[in-house]
Amino acid sequence: MVGVTTLLTSLAFNDYCFCIVPFLYTFPTMVLSIFEIAVIVRANMRKGSYSLKSSFYIIFAIDTVWRIIMPITFFLCMRMPQVPMFYDYLYSLGEVYNFWTQFVPVLTYYCMFACEWMNLLLTFNRFTVFWLKHKYTVFWRRNLKWLLLVFLSIPLAPSLPLFTEIFTLFHYDFGQLTWDHKIKPKWSNSNSAMLMFGLTAVPALVMNIWLCLKLIKSRREGNLTSTSGKTDFRLWVLTALMFVLTFITTFIQLTFNIPGLGDYMFAHFTQVMYIQFALFDITVLSPSWIILWTSSTFRAELRATITFRKVHHNIGDQTSGVHSQVRTSFVRVNG
Repeated sequence: MVGVTTLLTSLAFNDYCFCIVPFLYTFPTMVLSIFEIAVIVRANMRKGSYSLKSSFYIIFAIDTVWRIIMPITFFLCMRMPQVPMFYDYLYSLGEVYNFWTQFVPVLTYYCMFACEWMNLLLTFNRFTVFWLKHKYTVFWRRNLKWLLLVFLSIPLAPSLPLFTEIFTLFHYDFGQLTWDHKIKPKWSNSNSAMLMFGLTAVPALVMNIWLCLKLIKSRREGNLTSTSGKTDFRLWVLTALMFVLTFITTFIQLTFNIPGLGDYMFAHFTQVMYIQFALFDITVLSPSWIILWTSSTFRAELRATITFRKVHHNIGDQTSGVHSQVRTSFVRVNG
């Protein structure tokens, strides 16, 4: 016990800020995310039709895969060089350039871009609930695989060229340790982030505003009182929050490229890193917790998966024939 106390008191502030404290909430969230993927996979392996056996949850599960990988790669190439407890080991390596120093940053950027496109696809999924109404299920059953293929392929365009940037673990002349490209590219990573976010943010913003107006109208008409209506509303809140958090995180990254403001950000680099890393964690990790708020069925399935128990589904859990019972255009998640 004395040894542990001595170790904890000998650590620097950045050890806690960039490593220990993030681990305390990142690891449980990653475990939760794995169980959530298992819930969705198990639901899709069942015979019959259930609310969790839907296009929304399939997209969310794929998005969750990237949100599990991203904290690991982000820690390695962004956080670890900032953590004093790793300095001796990293400095002893000298300058390192190999496949892994290239692959980890590239994978980080791909996951970041892929999450933005998955968020757009989730928003489009919520949009089609109103837009297609009773044709929603048929549309997603026919087109989900193709849409996933396209939306996961687009992020490869700005990611694969990053392999040419010679990502290296090295020391600056003033001694600062970093894991970054040694040759400044003509097209910066921030420009790629701006392009990807611009392509996804504009349609996502338009659809979210349209959905918000529709939901306000449905609420006034009393069409959000049913269980399925409340679930759909909460799923939209989830996608809207994911969009807002991504916007804030990306905006901070882009400020480094704004003349004048970028100089200020670099002058206060450490403080900016504290804020950026915290927002990154909230953006990447919070959806796995918010999804629990959206559906009691999902929570019950999660508890059953964790405890290895069987869930007894009632008629309300099944989505077959639900559209014929819906009295408004606000249909249940099913597709």
